Amino acid sequence: MTPILTINGVDYDASARAGNNVLIDQWSWSYDSDWTLEFHEHSSTQQPRWYGGVATTLTVDGIVRFTGQIVRALPSLQEDDGWVHGYQCQGLKCRVNAYVPVTAVDYSGTMVFNLPPDDEDYVQANSGLSVGAIISAVLAQHATQLAAIGVVPDATTAAQLATLTVVPPEPVYISGERLWQPIEALCQRWARNIAPCIPPNGAPRFNDTTTGTTLSLTQGADPIQPVSFKRDWQHVATRVLARGTGEIWSAYLSLLARTLTPAWTAAQQALWTYADFAQPGDAYMTGPVVQILGPNLVRLKATNPAATFGTNFWSGRQANLYLFNSGGTGITFQESKPVTANTAMAAGGTSDVTVGLDLNNSATHAYDSYKLIGSYAPLGSGGNDRNNVFRLFNVTDPGGIIAQHLVKKFPVPVPFANYSRSSESLVSYPVMVIVKGLVTYQATFRILPAQGQILFDNPVVASLNSQSALNAGGSGLVLPDDVYGLLAYSRGVLSTAYPPDVAGVPKFAGEAFDKYGYRYTQTVDVDNWQYAGNQAEINEYAQMIWQSTNQTVYEGPVHYNGAYTPAFDPGTGLTIVICGNGYMTGYEGVNVTVRGCTVKCYQNGPLLYSTAMQCSSRRNPRTGDQLYVHPAALGSGRPDLNPQASFSTAGMSSWSVATPADVAGGVSSAMSGLSSSAGSAMSALSSGMMGAMSGAASGAFSSMSGLSDFASDSLSNSLNGFASQPTPTSDPSDDSKDGSDRRRRDRDEQ
Repeated sequence: MTPILTINGVDYDASARAGNNVLIDQWSWSYDSDWTLEFHEHSSTQQPRWYGGVATTLTVDGIVRFTGQIVRALPSLQEDDGWVHGYQCQGLKCRVNAYVPVTAVDYSGTMVFNLPPDDEDYVQANSGLSVGAIISAVLAQHATQLAAIGVVPDATTAAQLATLTVVPPEPVYISGERLWQPIEALCQRWARNIAPCIPPNGAPRFNDTTTGTTLSLTQGADPIQPVSFKRDWQHVATRVLARGTGEIWSAYLSLLARTLTPAWTAAQQALWTYADFAQPGDAYMTGPVVQILGPNLVRLKATNPAATFGTNFWSGRQANLYLFNSGGTGITFQESKPVTANTAMAAGGTSDVTVGLDLNNSATHAYDSYKLIGSYAPLGSGGNDRNNVFRLFNVTDPGGIIAQHLVKKFPVPVPFANYSRSSESLVSYPVMVIVKGLVTYQATFRILPAQGQILFDNPVVASLNSQSALNAGGSGLVLPDDVYGLLAYSRGVLSTAYPPDVAGVPKFAGEAFDKYGYRYTQTVDVDNWQYAGNQAEINEYAQMIWQSTNQTVYEGPVHYNGAYTPAFDPGTGLTIVICGNGYMTGYEGVNVTVRGCTVKCYQNGPLLYSTAMQCSSRRNPRTGDQLYVHPAALGSGRPDLNPQASFSTAGMSSWSVATPADVAGGVSSAMSGLSSSAGSAMSALSSGMMGAMSGAASGAFSSMSGLSDFASDSLSNSLNGFASQPTPTSDPSDDSKDGSDRRRRDRDEQ
């Protein structure tokens, strides 16, 4: 070979190198780093001749094998040779990262692609682009800066980028002071088998590491050392199990259908007054503010010197702290915050109360008085146990499938039919309404999954009675005709396997299983798989992972005694096959990707050159993890109608209260599934949108005719009929609000 080293524009052939005491040590390329060159000079001076940034080129037999710049000078003093200065050079990737920062059309340092249409920075021309189109746009945006340092895409570059057709389903940001780094990161995320590189000719390459020109070497014939590839099964999977969240179904429940029952007793109901809710006995306290200790910490004292309570009593009662400034005005007059913790208070002592949100005014004496009001108290037999009367309801489906697996949100918007089934609206959260006469009142509530209960934020009788009637309580209260709504519950985890299980038995396949009997299941959690209708997409995703992980990984070097020129440049990709000269090596048929090559130069000995190829068959997915993870924006089904009530859009006259036997016989239909009724998707969507607009305009769900068949005391009968049931213990920390505010927020987020 005839190498010519060019430093700072000066050519050094063999004669010139000898005259200047310059020797070439090695050059290399690697997908995982860059092209490199190392040489050294013998010198009589302590300082090197060349410095960082000096352009260097290596040409071998008329072919450019390296283009780059000096990045390090490493001096050493040797006993026989005096000063020796070693030089390390890096290639064009280093030069791009050093001299070309990301610069968008607005001169900022960030280019953004594939924003959703509702984003304020959305540009149609920059959205819906494939990986190849994004990289092409980035290279075109920086074409002038790249050309100035010798990097110019060619026809091969364009052809390779045209094959990168995956469209990232999420925003892509190209930013930073090093242009090539975000390009590599983009490929790692969405085209993992693609190796971006910039060879010495300056034309960027995006090589597919699973294909390419095959190099064949034969042990015993070619001058190679015996090959010993490492076999690695650590990240090999011959079966892939993809798991999502719970398989969420929906269910219509109501008092009349006896799938909702009061959690309180008849005796508690008879004694209840509005004060039990507004000023709940031991969960109501007033007094002076001693001091504001910090943005979320207040020291209090009770008006009643005998008052005591334990640590975190008020957070357990889900209390709110109301602070007042008797001399303040406007926003300085008062504010309220939820309580998250408190210290214990002895008689005549103080307590430090922690609130969940920072105070708007946290000066030491910003407030002088307070009220602490709890919003929850366990039902019991004492005098302070009626806070949840008319608020806490048990879910009482036979078998408890719904009650034991309540969840707080639907995976996709589902149609909610109003009480008369005359219209529908799309909801993302459970819904409950209070029914009286011809009108239904929307109510906010919390889900208590651990207890199988729901807790209304206000008593269900509050909207039906005057304040004086509520204050009096007792038998004079007007009760609802029904409490009705749609709840969400889980029927198990969403999952799919590849290869598919057969009759519930896991199956394994792939090279590692076929050749070595290797059995390993890789479990992949797909957090945003929440809808059973996405089964096909997730199964394809599991298959993609299996295809990239089912083969044994072969890794190791191949040492060639001499200059093996076919490996000097990766071209558009290289793989290697090792055979034996009259015997089997075990590597026949195994194409191992060449990921790098190092050529060393020797000044003494039988060899002038040696070639070491770094090889690995580790295969990565062609696409990013979320290629097949596209959760549906809208479910393809609608909840089944409650079989315990024969609804019709003409009215409610056909409603009949189900007996317990009826409920037990029909419960499987009552637990309506999001994935069980795909055939009516379009009609549900059409009528649901009409119902949503109607509900938004009127603020309530109107019922159709036929409600006159209900007796006005139907709820009273339901309450009295179930009041003697045991009262489950509820956990105030496990709750979830719902109602018009949340649904409005959900629509806004969409």
